[in-house]
Amino acid sequence: MKSHNEDEYRKPPVTPSVDWQYPSPSGGLDLFIGPGASKAELCLQFLPTLVLAFAMTGWAGIKMESWSWWQFIVFWILLVDMIGGVITNATASAKRWYHRYQIAAKDHLLFVALHAIQPLLIVILFAPENPMYFVVTFGWLLVGALMILKCAVYLQRPCAGAWVVAGILLEQAVLDTPEGFEWFFAVYLIKVLMSHLLLEAPYKAN
Repeated sequence: MKSHNEDEYRKPPVTPSVDWQYPSPSGGLDLFIGPGASKAELCLQFLPTLVLAFAMTGWAGIKMESWSWWQFIVFWILLVDMIGGVITNATASAKRWYHRYQIAAKDHLLFVALHAIQPLLIVILFAPENPMYFVVTFGWLLVGALMILKCAVYLQRPCAGAWVVAGILLEQAVLDTPEGFEWFFAVYLIKVLMSHLLLEAPYKAN
């Protein structure tokens, strides 16, 4: 005889309604984060990003005494871009926008290619003696993106997770990471490969 708990376990999960419809963009912010973002999504995108960026910049201010004022500004901008990108690209409004039917694989690869800028800035402005940091970080990102886009949709999420974890382990084992940027590679991979590239259902706000 089945127990009550077994019956509950066998019930299918309640699936929220999926909504791929988005309003027309009303400005530059809509084109960047996706039109129709809810107030909750906007709060999640901006508040944690700013708090964490200022906290990390304060940490760098204590640790990196040799940096100049403009290096701290660049550091803060990179933090806002990376942290905000992880959150923003995972929202339903961003999924509707960046995975709308007009978007092709080449468009996603262009988004990935633009992310050569961040590790290049780190090397040029903080570690010019370490060009391999750019080669390894962007190379790993690009290969991972190509692999994910070639996968069947149902395999993209576990493949992305495996590649991100492998990249983090690679950094710990062999990568010569510029001081102050120990956080960068993991957040970089999560932003692009897991938050942006994955095709996931944009649920309705209830």
